Amino acid sequence: MNPLRVWWQIMRHGLPAAVRREWVCVLLSAALLLAGGVFGGVATALDPDLAVVFLPAEHLTESPSARVAELEALEASGGQVDAAGHTAFSAFLASNNIRVTVLAFALGLTFGIGTAVVLFFNGALIGCIVYRYVADGVGVFLVAWIGPHGSIEVPCIILGGAAGLVIARAQWQALANLRSTGATLLARTGPLRHSLVHLVVGAATLLFPAALVEGGFSQINAPTFPYALKIAAAAVLFAALCAYLFLLPVGGAGASRRDQA
Repeated sequence: MNPLRVWWQIMRHGLPAAVRREWVCVLLSAALLLAGGVFGGVATALDPDLAVVFLPAEHLTESPSARVAELEALEASGGQVDAAGHTAFSAFLASNNIRVTVLAFALGLTFGIGTAVVLFFNGALIGCIVYRYVADGVGVFLVAWIGPHGSIEVPCIILGGAAGLVIARAQWQALANLRSTGATLLARTGPLRHSLVHLVVGAATLLFPAALVEGGFSQINAPTFPYALKIAAAAVLFAALCAYLFLLPVGGAGASRRDQA
């Protein structure tokens, strides 16, 4: 079968169907990420020095407000990253975010423990960043900065985590039946392979446009792009993604036969 056609069928039918079919794992993945975010924010609020646990030291050398002032001044003076720089940065972001998504998926083989840790830690990192910027009075800049790409990027990480939890669920079911050998686990996860492939391929695909948005649009600040415009764009992108995943009609006779094959 034509690989491009297979990919199209995954994106058009497979991914939305898998998200709806595995909604419990998707919800649990989102809850783990959110719990990590709350923990990271509260921990940083109680002890700002704990930020070094979540963020590299080089990102803590200046306050968020100072960084924002520097970026806005650079934007106002016309100092922008050239097209080649945007392309390279987008490629880096795409590869990094795919690694996080695939790691959350692959560590499902640890009975979900590794997946939970990856989701919780990445949530804590986000929570730490959010608290630091809000507490320093530049929360609007943060939403405008990470909102456009984050509206796609964060759901993709959740989808990768959901795929890992699908594997973990099969492992726990096999263990409960005292049939946890590799062969038995493979047999039991056979019917779930479509969900796993659709979630991972779909998430990895969506991360590419997210990286392009992050490397370009998200990095352009006021006064070039008003923050209200960037926040509105983030809302539109998130609404479009939700409509695609939860409202777009999927299935049909052709799709049903493909899923049963």
